[in-house]
Amino acid sequence: MKNLTFLLLVLSNFLSSQVVINEFVASNYNNFYDEDNDDPDWIELYNSSDKAVNLKGWKIFDKNEIENAFVLPDTILQAKERIVIFASGKNRYTSNKLYVETTGMGIAGHLKDEIFHFKYLPVSNDFEIELQFDKILSDKRYAGAGLMFKEKLDSKSKFISIISHNKESNLNSILNKFDIDSIPKLTLRRKSEFDKTILKMTKLGNQVITEAISTNGIHFQDQIIDTISFTEGFFGLCFAANDINNNNIDTFLVSNLKINKKEFDFNKLLSIDLYNFDGKSTSFINKEIHSNFKISKSEEEIFLWNSKGQIVDKVTIKNQKTNYSFSRFPDASDNYFYSEATPNKKNLGNYTKIIDPPTFSEK
Repeated sequence: MKNLTFLLLVLSNFLSSQVVINEFVASNYNNFYDEDNDDPDWIELYNSSDKAVNLKGWKIFDKNEIENAFVLPDTILQAKERIVIFASGKNRYTSNKLYVETTGMGIAGHLKDEIFHFKYLPVSNDFEIELQFDKILSDKRYAGAGLMFKEKLDSKSKFISIISHNKESNLNSILNKFDIDSIPKLTLRRKSEFDKTILKMTKLGNQVITEAISTNGIHFQDQIIDTISFTEGFFGLCFAANDINNNNIDTFLVSNLKINKKEFDFNKLLSIDLYNFDGKSTSFINKEIHSNFKISKSEEEIFLWNSKGQIVDKVTIKNQKTNYSFSRFPDASDNYFYSEATPNKKNLGNYTKIIDPPTFSEK
């Protein structure tokens, strides 16, 4: 009788739950990456209701052990919204990395006008600025982001910059423009062997020193010293998609901003889209959710509890194929499939095998 009561209680919670485990991949390989360029397995939750749900105090785990479960942060999941939880074991809610989504033709040796997104501060003194470039998601070979010191906030003024390009090209470039009527001059282009790059720019009087360093301290680009004709202006971060039509939106991920050797808050930077694509840029501090557990493709279970400690959903992993997801189709339904993975998107249902609905039992 006790087992039957437990089963009925769990089924009741499951049937009334607004939030469900909608999809997961237990064998993710070079298919969906987190902000660290890792490819951990992941779980997608979906709010099937017409009302927002606060996930604060909800828990998820790969065993029926609520005392050890990962506690979800104070996060509002809007109606019909999805959220991905990386089953990475990294156990964090945020890394304070900055996501920038923007377009723009960019900064190049053949462009008289620069077209890019600029996050900046005004400056009249000497400075040192340092930034780690973690990821550029783009199919454009010369999409890039970097550091810049610019005389004026327009697309024609003098500047000096150091740019890290798309991983496909794996290049770092130093581009200078010391005459407003000329095109930028490519001072140096150096290939990087590292996934992540630390760019550094230092202004001392009328000289600017630029350098590129790997995250383990290897200088793959020696210090370059340039003499400039302006000593006041604006310094900061530049981002561009290398898109000639200014329509393609690319994503850039950066971290560890330091100004004069001190950590600096990204939110204190000012922003402007230079030239002709106002309104197409967005940026935010990334808040990826990483659980305290990992999952495997061999048979195990995933449990979801609401803030009252009630089990509201449970699924079983059964020998999952690499880069295929276990998903509900349509979203939040009781039909389960192996399908192409669709994190943060509607499930496809182009299945290879129909899966039986999850079963509930007392552990």
